Amino acid sequence: MIINKERGQYNVHGQKATNTFDNTSQGLKAFIKDYKDILSDSLTVLETTGGYESLVLKALVAKGYAAHPVDARDDGSVRSVKSGPTRVKVSSKGKRLEKLI
Repeated sequence: MIINKERGQYNVHGQKATNTFDNTSQGLKAFIKDYKDILSDSLTVLETTGGYESLVLKALVAKGYAAHPVDARDDGSVRSVKSGPTRVKVSSKGKRLEKLI
């Protein structure tokens, strides 16, 4: 997921479409409502974009969804960003594990 000042852009694994939502409280609420079933068993990865991802990250974690910021590099690699405790839920063969990163 990439967030800028005006909107968020995201893809759902296994789907070709790129979707957007307004980067506002109302836009974020609509996104969470529309994707609550997917979010409940997924890890949402947010590219760090100058702090614009913060509202989305905090909202997802507050709702109990797994979300984590990453820093995409020019060489195509991705680096995990340690931004304090982030609740991560990992589903493995029907079992849910929780840990703090």
